[in-house]
Amino acid sequence: MSEAPGGNWTGGTLPAGTSSASVFAHAAGAGWVPQNDLPRTVTGPRCWTWRAPEGEASLVEDHRTGLRHVEARPAPFAERLVAELHLERVPELVERARTAADPLERMRALHALDFQQHSAAMVAAETAPEDPDSPGHALLPDTAPHLEAFERGLDDPVPGVRRAAVGGLAYSVWPGSREILRRRRGDLPAFAELIDQRLDAELPRIKTG
Repeated sequence: MSEAPGGNWTGGTLPAGTSSASVFAHAAGAGWVPQNDLPRTVTGPRCWTWRAPEGEASLVEDHRTGLRHVEARPAPFAERLVAELHLERVPELVERARTAADPLERMRALHALDFQQHSAAMVAAETAPEDPDSPGHALLPDTAPHLEAFERGLDDPVPGVRRAAVGGLAYSVWPGSREILRRRRGDLPAFAELIDQRLDAELPRIKTG
């Protein structure tokens, strides 16, 4: 068997109401070979991976949010799956988080952006300069569409949506997330403990190369 393809994982989130069965049916029809079936843990989601003729694919079931995410590599294979499986990506999720009348839809969009933001950061790190304050690590930009959506979510009238927004910022690898949390901490007393924990912790860094 050939080695795993290079490149970072990218993809999107299955639309609401779409079950994991649709991915398994697609995998069977396309001749994907199962590789791993990682069970759910207390802190981690369940994950399946396949070897496909074009690369690798994974399905993640996040029991915390009820969302199902599909990622693949290399990039051309991932782009094709986005179209074939009608995966939701950042632009439409940002728009839904901003405009959806149903708070559950806004919360779902923020949770999906939270999941997808790490993959986006990994892709951005491929061309980012080296951080002069942290040699060997990528200097990511301070802004990202994910962060804009999270900050808007901090002002949502529904507590669950605000909690999703805080969570997205708290576990972000984008440097701008810290400034938002620091600036908005006084507006969010219910989440002060979580915010303080993240501000006191070292920002996760992505290695270059």
